[in-house]
Amino acid sequence: MTVARIIAITAVVCAAIGMTTQAEAAKRKSTNTITLTGCAYLDLLCGPVMKDIAGNRYTFTPPALVPLYTPLKVVGRRLGGISRGWCMARRVQVLYVTPSSGTCGG
Repeated sequence: MTVARIIAITAVVCAAIGMTTQAEAAKRKSTNTITLTGCAYLDLLCGPVMKDIAGNRYTFTPPALVPLYTPLKVVGRRLGGISRGWCMARRVQVLYVTPSSGTCGG
């Protein structure tokens, strides 16, 4: 076998392995979504806010999609760290909202 032929075969095999690896990595890529279950309440500085089980606060974009004081399941995408300014909450882009069972404590 010539050196050129060996290099060509090696390049094809490496390209095939690389494409397979990239496809597998894309499947495992984090979607960065979060699911919150509970009741949203109004914070005057943040707008609608919900807490997760650990007590972290989340504020929503767009806020109009999240009804207040109603048991909900909110699925959203995290938009980064804690928002700056007076509102100390993590921002979430709302993907969809569905009603859930339970009641909201007052």
